Amino acid sequence: MISAHECAALCAELYDHPVPEAWDRLWSGGEVICAVRRLAGTCVLIFRGSVTTLDWMRDLQALPKWDPEVGFCHGGFLEQIDTALAEAIPALTAGSPPLPVTVTGHSLGAARARIAAAKLAARGLNVEQLCTFGSPRPGFANVRRVIEKSGMAHRSFRNGHDPVCLVPFPILPVLPFEHTEDWTAFWEHADGDDLRPERDHAIGLYVAGTAKLSPP
Repeated sequence: MISAHECAALCAELYDHPVPEAWDRLWSGGEVICAVRRLAGTCVLIFRGSVTTLDWMRDLQALPKWDPEVGFCHGGFLEQIDTALAEAIPALTAGSPPLPVTVTGHSLGAARARIAAAKLAARGLNVEQLCTFGSPRPGFANVRRVIEKSGMAHRSFRNGHDPVCLVPFPILPVLPFEHTEDWTAFWEHADGDDLRPERDHAIGLYVAGTAKLSPP
């Protein structure tokens, strides 16, 4: 099983190099940008976070939508996940036997990774681990239940006061959004002159912070 630091580095790489030649497979034709990297002993599915205006619009579309596999999810995060998985699953299941799957992502990509991992598990794929960084709440309780019952290892991380981990705000019992796992917190400081409210959310800080964990 690859480390949290390796997962964070792959998330950063997908921001920096969203080009086919950098990955075993890359899907960038729709709204959901994701890639596959085959490493020793695992096949990693990586979801990119918010970059485009449409990405930010999806972040704000918090009205829940029903998914027949995992229940109610944040509508914007759920959008086109099935389309992305239809592209990714042939790569994830290639080989005999197929490699166990790691699913990872940052920000919007982390919320999508959680939903995708739950849906892959619901379809019987061998998801070995789910590792997310700066994730919003992806849906209601059943997303968490599917992940827990699958037996996959699940790690999530919050850096400092990263505000993205706090949204969308749960409004019980009307909109009971929740995380699929309690996060591990660490504090990697942004530059001293960075006063943006989201300064603790940068993927580079997650790469640096996870490098200091034991094991790295």
